Amino acid sequence: MCKYAVALTLACVSLAAVAQQPAPFEAARTVHLAARIEAISQRDRNVTLLGDDGRRVIVEAGPAVKNLNEVKPGDKVLVIYQEGIVAEARPKGQGMPAAKPSAATPPSDPGQLTAPAADAPIVTTVRIEAVDASKHTVTFTRPDGETRSLAIVRPDAQRFIETLEPGDEVEVTYREAVALSIEPNKG
Repeated sequence: MCKYAVALTLACVSLAAVAQQPAPFEAARTVHLAARIEAISQRDRNVTLLGDDGRRVIVEAGPAVKNLNEVKPGDKVLVIYQEGIVAEARPKGQGMPAAKPSAATPPSDPGQLTAPAADAPIVTTVRIEAVDASKHTVTFTRPDGETRSLAIVRPDAQRFIETLEPGDEVEVTYREAVALSIEPNKG
């Protein structure tokens, strides 16, 4: 009986230690956006949107979006999505210890994007375009030339981006914005 109590105690201690470790991605904010579709890539399910507020957003249509083949560029839509966020940002060459390899095919060229499965983290080196320390956002260009503006939620990464200038290269682990719903905007 004592042997089982010790095993149960060790299991609880192990679970508590795991629970205290911060998750690489904190909860993302859910955003509702009225927008016009600029482009759709059926291959990777990326949708480029121009919001009524003039903001350009790229979202990955998640598995809940079943009508992606029914919308087209120029359509006005209402989109509900989980905001993309940066989990880790470090100086180039320091590696990303919190990053987990994606289940997708690894890139053929070093420094290229690790092609993720839906909602999986992307690990890559990017060029910084702009930093807004007051809003904790960073704008960067990926190796494929695409530009993203994402929120930084972890305090250590927020402090790090304050030291960056346009043109700096850094390693990031981030998650794209993931659309939960894309519906025609009848209004």
